[in-house]
Amino acid sequence: MKNLICLFSLACVILCAGCGSRQQQYEWCDYSESCYAMAKNDCEETQVRHKAELERIVEVAAKKNLSVPPGIYAEYGFLLFKSGKPKDALGWYEKERQLYPESGVFMDMLSKVAQRQIDRDAAKPEDGKADEGQQIAPPVTDAQPHADEAAPAGGTDTDAPAATSPADTAETPQEAQQG
Repeated sequence: MKNLICLFSLACVILCAGCGSRQQQYEWCDYSESCYAMAKNDCEETQVRHKAELERIVEVAAKKNLSVPPGIYAEYGFLLFKSGKPKDALGWYEKERQLYPESGVFMDMLSKVAQRQIDRDAAKPEDGKADEGQQIAPPVTDAQPHADEAAPAGGTDTDAPAATSPADTAETPQEAQQG
């Protein structure tokens, strides 16, 4: 029984020593608090605070020569994307992909969304100006006929109903006046 107690005590000491000697791999700073605050109340103020916290995590990790925790670059890029900076977001997505290759599929998806937004923004005309090659339609005035009122070109439309004249109708002028 004494041997069993000694063996159990030795195992506990080895387990505790193994856990205690582990070197810190990441620095999370106050990530949990800022992330929770943003999740609880997603407004511009909490986003700015969370973004500042993510920047601080990156700075502290660099100072302590630690790895940036997984997802920090991606989250920072996503906040940039949400604030209307999709071009800047692409760089952060790429950093996340390089540091954590297992995130490649997700980063590809986020990059495609950001690229689509960049393309959409590029296609938008600037304040009242039309894109090159795009013609502005002239304004329609009352003097111009509408498309459905315009006469067919050439005047030989075979689908148009034949012109009617009083001779084509069965009514005589007297019948028309009575009816």
